[in-house]
Amino acid sequence: MMKTVSKIALGMVLALGGVGAVTLPATVATAQEAEEYQLDLSRKFRKSAAEAQEALASGDQAAIQAAFAEAEANIKEPDDRFFLAQLKVNDALNREDRQGVAQHLDTLLNSGSPAVTQEKRIQFLQQLGQLAIEREDNAAAQGYFQQLAEADPNNPDAIFNVGFFQLQGNDTAGAYDSFSKAIALRESQGATPEENGYRQALRLAFENDQIDVVPPSEALVRAYPTADNWRSVLILLRDGATMSDGAELDVYRLLESTGSMSPEGTLNGQRTRSDYIDWAETANSAAYVGEAQAALQLAAAAGDNAAQRPQAKELGQIVGERVGDDKRDLPGLATEAAAEATGELAASTATAYLGYGENEKAIELYELALQKGGVNEAGVNTRIGIAKMRMGDYDGARAAFAAVPEGTTQGALAKLWAVHLEQKAGGGAETAMTTTEG
Repeated sequence: MMKTVSKIALGMVLALGGVGAVTLPATVATAQEAEEYQLDLSRKFRKSAAEAQEALASGDQAAIQAAFAEAEANIKEPDDRFFLAQLKVNDALNREDRQGVAQHLDTLLNSGSPAVTQEKRIQFLQQLGQLAIEREDNAAAQGYFQQLAEADPNNPDAIFNVGFFQLQGNDTAGAYDSFSKAIALRESQGATPEENGYRQALRLAFENDQIDVVPPSEALVRAYPTADNWRSVLILLRDGATMSDGAELDVYRLLESTGSMSPEGTLNGQRTRSDYIDWAETANSAAYVGEAQAALQLAAAAGDNAAQRPQAKELGQIVGERVGDDKRDLPGLATEAAAEATGELAASTATAYLGYGENEKAIELYELALQKGGVNEAGVNTRIGIAKMRMGDYDGARAAFAAVPEGTTQGALAKLWAVHLEQKAGGGAETAMTTTEG
């Protein structure tokens, strides 16, 4: 659902960064120095291995390679293979032969020796993955990091790196699952993942019709509630869904409340419209002239160039001429709504009051609309939550947002409003739409 996203909106999402770097050790210690497990070398191999170790200490490459060849011929047991591979890794490190390091680390990993403890397996896989990245062998790197994620399931970096290579291979569903799992794991460990991981998960969700966009949207603004992130999430949602005027107005109200409204500008070389003017036009088309006027006033206060354009000035003149009569009509409409069989008039009158910042009267009429029925309950409950939040009734707002069913555009909006509510309740900056008399 909600997948037809504009190029401008998608351009707000950051590009993917690289995988995490891994540093190779200066040397790989011999088994006797580093392993609790004592290698059980075969009798014939033991002598040639000692000679290979002495040759390695000498630094004489001709002697080293000859000793390695002799020891190789005498391998009988997995421990033999492990021990010789250690020596070869150290030799490759001495010669700064990183391809050789990778080759012999792989032999260590797959030697079959009990010396390859779980800790060592994790270390080798991490190093092999990084070496594969260095030589631009993405398939090998993905394989190593996949094994690392399985060997060390509590390692979010390994899982993120798997996602990176899945993304390189155009496996968007797999990459989304990996990024989401890595984010959830790091959060469960009491840490906040890097912002880019959240944004990548959001981008992948919007690119894949089978992925629900709400969880990554909510996760991003919960972890990083910046104005840019709030605007990215809300504009992506607005552009990707077929919305009623009521739901679209809820988007603009949340943009304003989170401080993420944007004036006319450019993004990726393309001109973008003014959020303020779009808000005013949407409100006016729904006959909420008080809210339209408030949006235009906010545009002027923000120095939005679009507010000075002829179209915006004409809209301002139209709503200015209508605001006086509109406000005078509201008490009569509220009385008429109380006598109606359904709550439709009560709901629309409540929204008009909401646009004028008269939140208490709006709540009264919204609740009347719910009692009478025949209205979009999800939209009404969302707006009750908005009004109560503006009044500082956070418990009441929580209950109203929680009453909106999930799985719809309105449900997605209510969840995002609930995230913003918790941020305000936790001490975030208070913002509220203000109006002036027309």
